[in-house]
Amino acid sequence: VIYFMDHSSSLIVDLTFDVDFGTAYFQACSISSCGNFAFLGTSIGHVERFNIQSGLSRQIYCDVNIAGSKAHTGSVVGIACDNTNTLLITGSYDCYVKVCGLAHVVFHIST
Repeated sequence: VIYFMDHSSSLIVDLTFDVDFGTAYFQACSISSCGNFAFLGTSIGHVERFNIQSGLSRQIYCDVNIAGSKAHTGSVVGIACDNTNTLLITGSYDCYVKVCGLAHVVFHIST
């Protein structure tokens, strides 16, 4: 569970994860342009979307070519959502930049 606190140390929201990350840590985060969702990328390649108001996980993004419901094989170091809330773009130490529709859970990779 991750807790977001404001400057007065009041609890704003806690995030409950659908995946056990073990010793992984977060390396990338982004907020959707509408402000409703937070996107988090981990050091082990997971990408997950959370509702900011409820703190609940809403979607886990994965690449079907990678085992373990991961989006990348390396650490996710960049994550962004376009200004129309239709695309999620991630970058990783595995040397891939991947694009996924927010309504989909699978990354489509073009070479």
